[in-house]
Amino acid sequence: MAQQLVNLDALRAESRKVLFLGHEFEIGYIPSGLAIPLIENHNKDIQEQKESDSKEKIMSDEIRAVSLFCSFYDSAFTEDFLRKHASKAQIDSMYTMLIFAIYENFVKTVPGEKTGEDESTEKKTTGEHSLIKR
Repeated sequence: MAQQLVNLDALRAESRKVLFLGHEFEIGYIPSGLAIPLIENHNKDIQEQKESDSKEKIMSDEIRAVSLFCSFYDSAFTEDFLRKHASKAQIDSMYTMLIFAIYENFVKTVPGEKTGEDESTEKKTTGEHSLIKR
């Protein structure tokens, strides 16, 4: 029987860095110990947000998520620090980049491996929540 090697290292995203408030952050590869709390936070926000929520509340939710990510690497990146030093455009961009980086990593499949489906890269979800609400 031929030996087959499944290269799970192929699932690790390529490095992609972003400069944010003078610090360089890796957003290409986000470890699961950080990605999972970020997604749980994102899903909670999506579930609780209402169309009538103020822009300030939505911005506060984004600041909390960006702080969660950044403070994993540098404890100085508190919500208060971000409110004082980051613009709305910076927060929006960083938040969007984080969510899409995590999403892209969750739907990756091992190159050359059959998924058992129609070769789609979309992951099936279990439970009540999915990564990004459709």
